[in-house]
Amino acid sequence: MNSPTYQAAIVDSTRIAKHRQAVLECFAQSSIGHPDLKCYAVVDIGQHPRIRTRLANLPITLRANLFAGLPEESLDELAPCMLQIANSPDALAASTGPALHALCELTYAHPCVSWFFSSLELEALAAHLRHWFNGMLLEDDGSELGAVLVRYYDARTLPGFLAMLTPAQHAEFMQPITACGLWTRFNTWKQWLPEGDALVFPGAIPRYTLTQQEKLASMTRTDKLHAMLVEQYGPEAPPTEMGTAIAEQYLCLPQDERYCTLHRLRGRAESQGLTEEADLFMFISLALGIHMKFDSQPDFKAAIQSIATSGTSLDQALQNIPEHAWQALEPLPAPSLG
Repeated sequence: MNSPTYQAAIVDSTRIAKHRQAVLECFAQSSIGHPDLKCYAVVDIGQHPRIRTRLANLPITLRANLFAGLPEESLDELAPCMLQIANSPDALAASTGPALHALCELTYAHPCVSWFFSSLELEALAAHLRHWFNGMLLEDDGSELGAVLVRYYDARTLPGFLAMLTPAQHAEFMQPITACGLWTRFNTWKQWLPEGDALVFPGAIPRYTLTQQEKLASMTRTDKLHAMLVEQYGPEAPPTEMGTAIAEQYLCLPQDERYCTLHRLRGRAESQGLTEEADLFMFISLALGIHMKFDSQPDFKAAIQSIATSGTSLDQALQNIPEHAWQALEPLPAPSLG
């Protein structure tokens, strides 16, 4: 009798690397303004026996059985497992690098991992997620048929679950979650934010799908910032080194990508307390022309934080940045998922 044969998946290292980079990027972006943010992975063990075996070999001790305390608690071999992966983006990239790679590799064969970024501790976040397992089947007339377990933690189910929630339910679900995301079968990173969701294509600038209310509230201001960038750095403006960089990073993009990029940067600046138009314009110019994450460098971060208490402009605050801090930014390419 012949031994059973299995078709081995050919691992695409490029795809795994892009998945890994997407998780790192999401964690880094979400950490802005949330210094105590943690990275969690929820793994749907029940999809395949291999997943449980691989999970047992990961060097991660902070784990939670999401069926704990529920009627399904005895189904340990099928229970979704939440892992606390790292407490900072740097830790995720360094000390837990092998574990991150293993989870991304596992997702290549089985869509079983969803990522959550939250400031809550492990057990507190686990309790919040368990609250959403209980669903109720209804007849067409609204009468109850019976309770069901909602497997929203399955990466194949999470997008539909989140799309089904009412605005109030979405706000409640995301209240302790700064962002959550997953790698889709279309080789894209899909992430959800409390105020909307974002679909990031590997190798491209994040494309944010904004709520209609957000679009109406911010379009005028964003359009004005775009006009200021074109006037200052466009083809009719005198050529400068920063202008060339902005043309390559921004002005050459299609219109929808320019808007989404500008909205993302504007939101990041506003989350750090910048509200004046001149400050927003300078922040965006530095991000596009010098380095996309210039504001995460300690000297620049401190300068931006000082504006709220000193009442100075961003231009004035940056006058105190030491030369070595500027030089440290220049050789670094703007991060991307490509």
